[in-house]
Amino acid sequence: MRWRFTHGLFVAGCALLGVAWAAAPERGLLPVHQQRQWSAWMLEAYEQPDASLALLQAEDMPPALRHWQRFAQARMLLLRGDEQAARSLYPPTATGTEGPSAWLMRAVLAQRDAKPDDALALTQRVLEAIEPDCVLAPDRDEPSLSCVPWLLSEASLLHAQLQTERGQLADASARLANAASVQRAARDVDREALVLAEAALVAQAGDAAKQADALIEQAIALPGLGGAVRARLLNTQAGLANQRGQHDLQGRLLQEAIGFAQRSQAQRLTAVLKANMADFHLHQNQPREARLLAQAALPVLIRYRDPLVERGVRHNLAVAFIGEGNFAAAREQLNRLETLTPDTPSRQAQALHELSQAWGLAGQYKEALALYHAERKLTASIQAQAREAALAEVRQRLGSATQEAKLAVLQREAAVQTQTLDNQASLTWVGLAAAVLVGLSLSVGGVLFSRNRKAHLALRRNQLALQTLSQRDPLTNLANRRQFHELMAQRGAEPLEGTVVLVDIDHFKRVNDEHGHAVGDVVIKAYADRLQRAVRGGDLVVRWGGEEFLVYAPSLRALHAKAWVQRLMPTLSGVPVTLPDGRCLDVTCSMGFVTLPMPPLGVRLGWERALHWADLALYAAKNRGRRRAVGLAGLHVQDETSLAQVEADFEGAANAARLSLVQILATA
Repeated sequence: MRWRFTHGLFVAGCALLGVAWAAAPERGLLPVHQQRQWSAWMLEAYEQPDASLALLQAEDMPPALRHWQRFAQARMLLLRGDEQAARSLYPPTATGTEGPSAWLMRAVLAQRDAKPDDALALTQRVLEAIEPDCVLAPDRDEPSLSCVPWLLSEASLLHAQLQTERGQLADASARLANAASVQRAARDVDREALVLAEAALVAQAGDAAKQADALIEQAIALPGLGGAVRARLLNTQAGLANQRGQHDLQGRLLQEAIGFAQRSQAQRLTAVLKANMADFHLHQNQPREARLLAQAALPVLIRYRDPLVERGVRHNLAVAFIGEGNFAAAREQLNRLETLTPDTPSRQAQALHELSQAWGLAGQYKEALALYHAERKLTASIQAQAREAALAEVRQRLGSATQEAKLAVLQREAAVQTQTLDNQASLTWVGLAAAVLVGLSLSVGGVLFSRNRKAHLALRRNQLALQTLSQRDPLTNLANRRQFHELMAQRGAEPLEGTVVLVDIDHFKRVNDEHGHAVGDVVIKAYADRLQRAVRGGDLVVRWGGEEFLVYAPSLRALHAKAWVQRLMPTLSGVPVTLPDGRCLDVTCSMGFVTLPMPPLGVRLGWERALHWADLALYAAKNRGRRRAVGLAGLHVQDETSLAQVEADFEGAANAARLSLVQILATA
């Protein structure tokens, strides 16, 4: 499930490599021999936090250097799982004398509290304070004494991870490139390797696979790497392979990484890598192998009391137990997950997706459906929060025609808004002039009337243009959710009539992972064009979100809905998508549809609930193997209590004949 936590833990473990100066008000030079000693302690603290902490606490530090000792102590306490003690060193009320090291620790704690906005603001503050001191002069091959390379690295790594979660990839990449150059100048090979590995993850998130490969290979090729560091780099490389669907390579890299960790006698790292190997076996549909690895890793990791790492292992155990049919053991692991620190929203969504699939494959449809809707809700929230960041990223990255088109739409919106304001000002002036000049000659009045009318018409045209832009999806030029919601709002509480179809492209994430987001955009546009050609006059096609479309056919009744979907399915799933380079890509879809009033009892629903029923049918299509459409042919209950029961257990209601489903398979 997770590939980043190993890397993040080691970043925490190396927190005091090469400690030097800090920016005001934290000042104090740590002697060279202490720098080296503390560096060794922190490296050892990842595997032996208690021993390293005892050595650190025995040091008698002068007052000017105690902020470093406090930071190192908090880091070591976190490594051994004593979060409460670490927090006691940094109480909630900050003092006015705090500087970059304190801000960085508060950022780490904010991240653990699932407060990414606070953590990002704090890391930004650290970088703004220390980056100016770390600019490499042309006549120097090492950073100045006023630069703190380790602090720059720590802050850049955490900042990049937080930005990647938001989709702010350009700035994250630039910061990491600067941090890597500083570590290279400081001759800190291990830290340079870690920064390059993080840069590879950022590049992969931006669909720059070649750049990601070059960065991780550059890190692995650095001379003088320790065995544990090399194991972590191989783990990152395995994560990249996993994202691209290169599972054979992923398994080989993980096995190699475990070998390096074991030869380095790194028990904690070995356990984490085994947990990642368990995740690999889950995706290979080998639950028994996954369970054995996770059970071997869990006791070692529990000793270090890191809730985020434990969360990943228990999640993998739960999925493995579901795969083996041991549902009671799976629910026990899931109950324990509820007591652990929450993960980031994106990884929570990924976990919900994996659990939903596992329950569905095991035939436990009620659990699968509940998790499916929880994932969709969380994903929608993540997308809403990331919208502004994504728009900013489009402006910075114009590497594809699609992104340029999106930017052009934004610019057109801005131009229309500006022209609208100008026309409003013109209209106001014309109105005032008309009021002042009332009573003048009819010819002058006629001119003013003409200008007033033209201003009104121009204003109306611009308002209509702006409204049209706000209601269209920039990639497909289809209607968007906003237009559909406005259309439904005009209906008020009136029950919906006609047919609602939800279309979801199968395995679309795999398309993006294996072929890139530009190809994903081609697929989405192809589906949009096919849907637009297939519908009739008066029907509405909506880009509902991501790879999902909605079709609303208000005049399509139950008698003809099945036949229409039967004609639509081959159009969508039976014809490969032609890519710009001439290749053909086989892509299929799943559909869920409902026609209102629902036969045979004529059940009537509002539009929001009608969409929910179509969504239930879509989930049933996916759960039955995809490449098909599932529709409601009949609903044999009518009272509200029975309707709610059917919604809560859709497949169970179908099995109990409380509703009738029709299934349409895509042609092979």
